Amino acid sequence: MKMKTKIYAVAVLSTLLFIITACNDDEFLKETPTTFYTIENSFNTLSQVDASVTNMYVHIRYWFKNNYVMKGSGTDLIDVPYWRGSGNGDSNFSLWSPTYGPVNDIWNAFYMLVSYANATLQGVASGNITWPDDAYRDYITAQAKFFRGFAFMTLGELYARALKILDFTVPISHWTN
Repeated sequence: MKMKTKIYAVAVLSTLLFIITACNDDEFLKETPTTFYTIENSFNTLSQVDASVTNMYVHIRYWFKNNYVMKGSGTDLIDVPYWRGSGNGDSNFSLWSPTYGPVNDIWNAFYMLVSYANATLQGVASGNITWPDDAYRDYITAQAKFFRGFAFMTLGELYARALKILDFTVPISHWTN
Protein backbone atom coordinates (compact mmCIF):
# COMPACT_ATOMS: atom_id res chain seq x y z
CA MET A 1 0.00 0.00 0.00
CA LYS A 2 2.83 2.35 0.83
CA MET A 3 4.47 1.73 -2.57
CA LYS A 4 1.22 2.50 -4.36
CA THR A 5 0.97 5.81 -2.50
CA LYS A 6 4.53 6.71 -3.50
CA ILE A 7 3.83 5.95 -7.15
CA TYR A 8 0.66 8.04 -6.99
CA ALA A 9 2.53 10.93 -5.37
CA VAL A 10 5.28 10.80 -8.01
CA ALA A 11 2.68 10.76 -10.80
CA VAL A 12 0.86 13.77 -9.33
CA LEU A 13 4.10 15.71 -8.80
CA SER A 14 5.28 14.89 -12.33
CA THR A 15 1.99 16.07 -13.78
CA LEU A 16 2.16 19.30 -11.78
CA LEU A 17 5.75 19.80 -12.86
CA PHE A 18 4.81 19.46 -16.55
CA ILE A 19 1.88 21.85 -16.16
CA ILE A 20 3.87 24.46 -14.27
CA THR A 21 6.87 24.39 -16.60
CA ALA A 22 4.89 24.09 -19.83
CA CYS A 23 6.03 26.49 -22.50
CA ASN A 24 4.23 29.65 -23.40
CA ASP A 25 2.87 29.08 -26.91
CA ASP A 26 3.13 32.75 -27.82
CA GLU A 27 6.81 32.89 -26.90
CA PHE A 28 7.56 29.45 -28.34
CA LEU A 29 6.07 30.27 -31.73
CA LYS A 30 7.51 33.77 -31.96
CA GLU A 31 9.96 34.00 -34.83
CA THR A 32 13.28 35.65 -34.22
CA PRO A 33 14.95 36.57 -37.51
CA THR A 34 18.62 35.68 -37.78
CA THR A 35 19.31 38.58 -40.09
CA PHE A 36 17.68 41.82 -41.00
CA TYR A 37 18.80 41.95 -44.61
CA THR A 38 16.14 42.96 -47.07
CA ILE A 39 16.31 44.49 -50.53
CA GLU A 40 15.73 47.89 -48.94
CA ASN A 41 18.72 47.74 -46.58
CA SER A 42 21.09 45.35 -48.41
CA PHE A 43 21.84 47.64 -51.32
CA ASN A 44 22.64 51.13 -50.08
CA THR A 45 26.14 51.63 -51.47
CA LEU A 46 28.02 50.86 -54.66
CA SER A 47 30.32 48.48 -52.80
CA GLN A 48 27.34 46.34 -51.75
CA VAL A 49 26.15 46.06 -55.34
CA ASP A 50 29.70 45.28 -56.52
CA ALA A 51 29.96 42.59 -53.85
CA SER A 52 26.72 41.03 -55.06
CA VAL A 53 28.01 40.91 -58.63
CA THR A 54 31.35 39.51 -57.46
CA ASN A 55 29.45 36.84 -55.54
CA MET A 56 27.81 35.71 -58.79
CA TYR A 57 31.23 35.37 -60.45
CA VAL A 58 32.54 33.38 -57.47
CA HIS A 59 29.44 31.17 -57.42
CA ILE A 60 29.61 30.23 -61.10
CA ARG A 61 33.36 29.70 -60.99
CA TYR A 62 33.01 27.31 -58.06
CA TRP A 63 30.46 25.15 -59.87
CA PHE A 64 32.40 24.93 -63.12
CA LYS A 65 35.73 24.39 -61.38
CA ASN A 66 34.81 21.94 -58.62
CA ASN A 67 31.72 20.03 -59.76
CA TYR A 68 32.66 16.90 -61.67
CA VAL A 69 29.31 16.64 -63.47
CA MET A 70 29.69 20.16 -64.87
CA LYS A 71 33.12 19.08 -66.20
CA GLY A 72 31.57 16.27 -68.25
CA SER A 73 31.63 13.33 -65.88
CA GLY A 74 28.78 11.00 -66.72
CA THR A 75 29.48 11.16 -70.44
CA ASP A 76 31.36 8.57 -72.42
CA LEU A 77 34.31 10.97 -72.65
CA ILE A 78 35.26 10.74 -68.98
CA ASP A 79 33.42 7.89 -67.28
CA VAL A 80 33.90 4.20 -68.03
CA PRO A 81 30.90 2.34 -69.43
CA TYR A 82 28.62 0.67 -66.93
CA TRP A 83 29.63 -2.85 -68.02
CA ARG A 84 33.36 -2.14 -67.55
CA GLY A 85 33.13 -0.30 -64.28
CA SER A 86 31.93 -1.34 -60.87
CA GLY A 87 28.35 -0.37 -61.65
CA ASN A 88 28.50 2.76 -59.54
CA GLY A 89 29.96 5.06 -62.17
CA ASP A 90 28.39 8.34 -63.18
CA SER A 91 27.21 6.79 -66.44
CA ASN A 92 24.90 4.45 -64.52
CA PHE A 93 21.90 6.63 -65.29
CA SER A 94 19.55 4.23 -63.53
CA LEU A 95 20.80 5.85 -60.31
CA TRP A 96 19.88 9.33 -61.50
CA SER A 97 16.71 10.92 -60.17
CA PRO A 98 15.65 14.44 -59.19
CA THR A 99 17.02 13.81 -55.70
CA TYR A 100 20.31 12.22 -56.83
CA GLY A 101 23.08 14.30 -55.24
CA PRO A 102 24.92 15.85 -58.21
CA VAL A 103 21.72 16.41 -60.20
CA ASN A 104 19.95 18.06 -57.27
CA ASP A 105 23.03 20.13 -56.35
CA ILE A 106 23.33 21.64 -59.84
CA TRP A 107 19.60 22.42 -59.94
CA ASN A 108 19.81 24.22 -56.59
CA ALA A 109 23.06 26.01 -57.45
CA PHE A 110 21.77 27.53 -60.66
CA TYR A 111 18.50 28.63 -59.08
CA MET A 112 20.62 30.17 -56.33
CA LEU A 113 22.46 32.07 -59.06
CA VAL A 114 19.08 33.26 -60.39
CA SER A 115 18.20 34.39 -56.87
CA TYR A 116 21.46 36.35 -56.56
CA ALA A 117 20.86 38.00 -59.94
CA ASN A 118 17.25 38.89 -59.09
CA ALA A 119 18.31 40.36 -55.74
CA THR A 120 20.96 42.46 -57.49
CA LEU A 121 18.49 43.68 -60.12
CA GLN A 122 15.96 44.68 -57.49
CA GLY A 123 18.69 46.37 -55.47
CA VAL A 124 19.74 48.37 -58.53
CA ALA A 125 16.14 49.36 -59.19
CA SER A 126 15.42 50.26 -55.56
CA GLY A 127 16.67 53.82 -55.89
CA ASN A 128 18.75 53.68 -52.69
CA ILE A 129 22.06 54.01 -54.50
CA THR A 130 23.67 57.13 -55.87
CA TRP A 131 25.28 56.08 -59.14
CA PRO A 132 28.29 57.90 -60.55
CA ASP A 133 26.62 57.74 -63.97
CA ASP A 134 23.97 55.80 -65.85
CA ALA A 135 26.57 53.75 -67.69
CA TYR A 136 27.81 52.15 -64.47
CA ARG A 137 24.26 51.30 -63.39
CA ASP A 138 23.63 49.77 -66.83
CA TYR A 139 26.90 47.81 -66.55
CA ILE A 140 25.84 46.27 -63.23
CA THR A 141 22.35 45.55 -64.58
CA ALA A 142 23.81 43.88 -67.68
CA GLN A 143 26.01 41.60 -65.58
CA ALA A 144 23.11 40.54 -63.36
CA LYS A 145 20.89 39.89 -66.39
CA PHE A 146 23.69 37.91 -68.02
CA PHE A 147 24.05 35.64 -64.99
CA ARG A 148 20.30 35.14 -64.74
CA GLY A 149 20.12 34.29 -68.45
CA PHE A 150 23.15 32.03 -68.23
CA ALA A 151 21.61 30.14 -65.31
CA PHE A 152 18.31 29.67 -67.17
CA MET A 153 20.17 28.55 -70.30
CA THR A 154 22.19 26.00 -68.32
CA LEU A 155 19.08 24.71 -66.54
CA GLY A 156 17.31 24.46 -69.89
CA GLU A 157 20.21 22.53 -71.41
CA LEU A 158 20.53 20.13 -68.50
CA TYR A 159 16.90 19.63 -67.53
CA ALA A 160 15.06 20.61 -70.75
CA ARG A 161 12.53 22.65 -68.80
CA ALA A 162 13.38 25.31 -66.30
CA LEU A 163 10.98 27.50 -64.41
CA LYS A 164 11.76 31.16 -65.04
CA ILE A 165 11.76 33.23 -61.88
CA LEU A 166 12.13 36.90 -62.72
CA ASP A 167 11.45 38.42 -59.29
CA PHE A 168 13.41 38.02 -56.09
CA THR A 169 11.16 36.06 -53.74
CA VAL A 170 13.49 34.21 -51.37
CA PRO A 171 15.18 36.23 -48.63
CA ILE A 172 18.95 36.42 -48.82
CA SER A 173 19.17 34.91 -45.33
CA HIS A 174 17.73 31.65 -46.76
CA TRP A 175 20.98 31.04 -48.65
CA THR A 176 23.30 32.01 -45.81
CA ASN A 177 21.93 29.72 -43.08
